[in-house]
Amino acid sequence: MSIPFSTPDFMEILNRFTASQGAGAIISKEKTASGVINRLHEEKLSVDAVNMLSRMLPPQQAVEWAKQSTELSGLSVPLSSAEKETLGAAADWIAEPGEITRTAALEAAKELPPTSPAYWTAKAAAYSEMAEPFPEGVEVPAATKDLTPHFVAGAVLLAASRKPADLPAGPTEAELLSLDIPEPEIEGIATPEIQVTPPEPPDMNLEFDPDELPDLDELPDLDAMSDAELEKTSKLLDPYLKKGIEIARKTIPGWV
Repeated sequence: MSIPFSTPDFMEILNRFTASQGAGAIISKEKTASGVINRLHEEKLSVDAVNMLSRMLPPQQAVEWAKQSTELSGLSVPLSSAEKETLGAAADWIAEPGEITRTAALEAAKELPPTSPAYWTAKAAAYSEMAEPFPEGVEVPAATKDLTPHFVAGAVLLAASRKPADLPAGPTEAELLSLDIPEPEIEGIATPEIQVTPPEPPDMNLEFDPDELPDLDELPDLDAMSDAELEKTSKLLDPYLKKGIEIARKTIPGWV
């Protein structure tokens, strides 16, 4: 099952995120989606390219890009079992988008910190549609108009910037040697009682917390970057953009 989707106007997409100063001029001159992404990447405005492409792709394909990007980052920083399970929940939503799979993705994300790209991948699936309207009196952030691509872009950027230092440090050898491990009792071992508690039924209504939205202002400021920094960022994002372009080539009509 696919979610109905049509690629928005390029300039409309541009108004949905904080783009660099030169992005508008580039986008206004291009007639095709592939032309926009390729030109932005050529001009080293790769963060803009990520934000644009996440909004050009249909929701399922956008989440697939976030999933593949997170898996790609796992080649340099191994994914934890919780991250793999969370990506599995996102994959279930991609295959069958609906209330059950969306809620499962949201629950899986709760096991991870927001510093994990898998967390935002699952959030992108979970907030593909709002199950409940915002409470009266709550200010609706601008990003809620396109939560899924917003979270997808965050996942891709986090995946590209992930490094071993992001993982918690394990115990040192000295700490391991100092552990007081009691000797096991060989005799008189009691047979443990196994109690099986049935799981609680899933909550079918998503609870949305506006404070969980990533701050758009926290994204890299391309206008403040030097040419060397832009070059470095572009190279860092290159394999991740290629993943997205591969998906776009199969999805967006007229992509060359």
